[in-house]
Amino acid sequence: MGFSNDIIFQGVIDYLMDEMDYLDITVNLWIKCMTLYELDGGKVTLLCDNDFKRNLFMSKYIRDVTKAFMVELDRKDIDITVITKPELEERQKKAKEKEEKERKEAELAAKRREELPMVNPAYTFENFVVGSSNRVAYETSLLVCRNPAEYYNPLFLYGPSGLGKTHLLFAIINEILDKRPDFNVVYITCEEFTNLLIDSISKKTDPTEFRSKFRNLDFLLVDDIQFLKGKRAVQEEMFHTFEALFNKGKQIVFASDKHPSEIEDIDKRLSSRFSAGGLIDIEPPDTELRQAIFKRKADSYGVEIPNDVLLFLAENIKTNIRQIEGAIKTLKAHSLIGGEEISFAMAKRVLSEYLKKAEADNINSEKILKYISMRCGVKKEDITGAKRDAAIKNARHICAYLMRDMLNMTFKEIGTILRRHHSTIMDSCERIENQIKTSETFRREMEEIKRELEA
Repeated sequence: MGFSNDIIFQGVIDYLMDEMDYLDITVNLWIKCMTLYELDGGKVTLLCDNDFKRNLFMSKYIRDVTKAFMVELDRKDIDITVITKPELEERQKKAKEKEEKERKEAELAAKRREELPMVNPAYTFENFVVGSSNRVAYETSLLVCRNPAEYYNPLFLYGPSGLGKTHLLFAIINEILDKRPDFNVVYITCEEFTNLLIDSISKKTDPTEFRSKFRNLDFLLVDDIQFLKGKRAVQEEMFHTFEALFNKGKQIVFASDKHPSEIEDIDKRLSSRFSAGGLIDIEPPDTELRQAIFKRKADSYGVEIPNDVLLFLAENIKTNIRQIEGAIKTLKAHSLIGGEEISFAMAKRVLSEYLKKAEADNINSEKILKYISMRCGVKKEDITGAKRDAAIKNARHICAYLMRDMLNMTFKEIGTILRRHHSTIMDSCERIENQIKTSETFRREMEEIKRELEA
């Protein structure tokens, strides 16, 4: 058990008097009136009444007192600092103010989080797994978070669903809430923005109430912006919201499944605003990154998965990161219930049906071609071939539209698969879109096709 500061300091005083022949009057006037305020290893902090006493002590007695501490503590690395009572009071005042500020900031951050119930606090920059396919998106997201409206404004993140766009949006928000809780931040999906606007219009409320919610922010993040397609009134409101925030020097972040130029039926003014800042593409992860993501997810669920199993999963689940969680949960459940350690053989056996479903869930151009050829009663080879029968042409138009709408493929990519010029593909997509707008029966049929493809 260690000695108290008072006992240690008394030992120092005794040494000065017994071994260095200090007089009582000297000790009482200049040394005993001090207090050993803090002792941390060889770092000694002494407290005295005022500057005068400190200056005299430092000029006359510091060397002897240092030696006495060396003997008392049996150390050679003694470093003495002397502070005055007014300095201590100021230090304590600042510490109290800092504590109060941190408490208020924590309360404000908690309040902000309550206002953003959709934002998952677990999605941070620290647990976002970075690889070559998403590094630029990660770094630019971190940059706009630390330097709002300075470099990329707006920041526009785009790429297929399930690759981490929403994770990055949440990471930005969580970072801001931690570092700048005073910021007024709003995260909203495009669909929610639309619904709020429609609700405002239908109730005939004062439009300034709706506008003030979105035009007096420090940070606006809008997810799934591709849903603005065809919504003229919503596009107009979004445009003016953008202008209001941008002109005030506030940060805006958009996320979309598509590049701005590929979002059809959208106001050109708005599309040009989307492209004015930073357009950052997130590509599907390679095998190494998927393996790292599996490892991170497994650790978060408290599941230990061998490297050969991680590689097996990474090689079999390729397109949608969200399927990773399902695979890990399945392995964990079988391991807990069956008491079997997770191994390559166990994973292969347990996940066989899951992986089949995952593969089926991965809609691709081949799956669309097979399904539409069967539904329309034509051969798949004819859809990609030269025949121009009405039924074949119709099936070809539908395939082109679905590849565009469901897979976010470019006209050129679709043209390569269907062996048509990209302008022909554009015409096919436009035909189907017009039919959807003009025929309720056809619209329902297309919705049914999509549901069955996704089932």
